[in-house]
Amino acid sequence: PSTERSVAEFAQGLIKAGLMDGTVADAVPARSIAAFFNGELGQRLLRAETVRREVEFNLRIGARELLGADTDETVLLQGVIDACFREKDGWVLLDYKTDRLRDQPAAAAAEKHRRQVELYASVLRNLTGIPVKEKYIVFLTEKEVAAL
Repeated sequence: PSTERSVAEFAQGLIKAGLMDGTVADAVPARSIAAFFNGELGQRLLRAETVRREVEFNLRIGARELLGADTDETVLLQGVIDACFREKDGWVLLDYKTDRLRDQPAAAAAEKHRRQVELYASVLRNLTGIPVKEKYIVFLTEKEVAAL
């Protein structure tokens, strides 16, 4: 099981190996990360045979589709999918946020990220040919998850 201590030790190992900066490790408390991996969604991720993290992409997309612009020009969309894992019937997409919820429900806070996550789901489907069956915003610092 993930514990605050095991997460903190893992982060320290990444820092010592030069794979992570100390300020990044301090951005989200180990307690919050452990809580995520001990929850239902985190357990599904740990059981998945295929897990992808930090998936960088470049995609040409119509300005009309992306921005609602009145043109047929294309633009280059670049981004990074935080994490996704595959289950037998499709991908599950995760987008991590450190937003503070400020007394609003996680579902309401997640709505401002809907367009971004929808685009990421489209990219993932186009890259792999496999449907995205679920999309989540994971508010790590708040220990909340919202489905989109």
